Amino acid sequence: MRAFRLPLLIALTQLVIVGAAVPVNTLTSLAPRSQFCTNAPLTVAGTTFNRRSNSPSSRTTSLSRNFIWCAPGSNTYVAIRTGWAAASGDIVVELLNETYEVAVSRIATYGDTVVANSLAYGMIGAIVYLQSSGTVLKIANANNHQTTWGVLGAAMSALSNFVKEHGGFDQADFVIYDGENEVAIGTITTG
Repeated sequence: MRAFRLPLLIALTQLVIVGAAVPVNTLTSLAPRSQFCTNAPLTVAGTTFNRRSNSPSSRTTSLSRNFIWCAPGSNTYVAIRTGWAAASGDIVVELLNETYEVAVSRIATYGDTVVANSLAYGMIGAIVYLQSSGTVLKIANANNHQTTWGVLGAAMSALSNFVKEHGGFDQADFVIYDGENEVAIGTITTG
């Protein structure tokens, strides 16, 4: 039994010595990776996006349909996955702007409070459910977090700016982040 323990102890000692010799900062595959805003390539998603400190975004020419779109003047960003492009984004922009206006109005009246789940929006568990001309916007709290009216407004502004730059689409899924926190998920579908 002792003969078995001695070689094992020697092997473990050598592993510890070799492991201690590897600098920790060279293990980049274990380091967290930052995502950058598609509309502001110099801004890390989740940090404050100052429109003046970034070069203007250029239209994405790749075939990617995944975008990180940051809201100006806030830590809010939206991770967007779109479907096929539609002819016009006007109805989508109108719906997003309507939602933005509701958020701004609520903040002016009640302050920046949590958007509560409500049947008033037409869907159990949804915090927003709006429909206009066959286009439907659904948003629900996610990841055990709650969305505030300020974050909702910033996200709608970011989505609206995205659609204005990239055009409409038949369907999009998105995740709303407030800094590092995933606070809501949503979909936009056009009819």
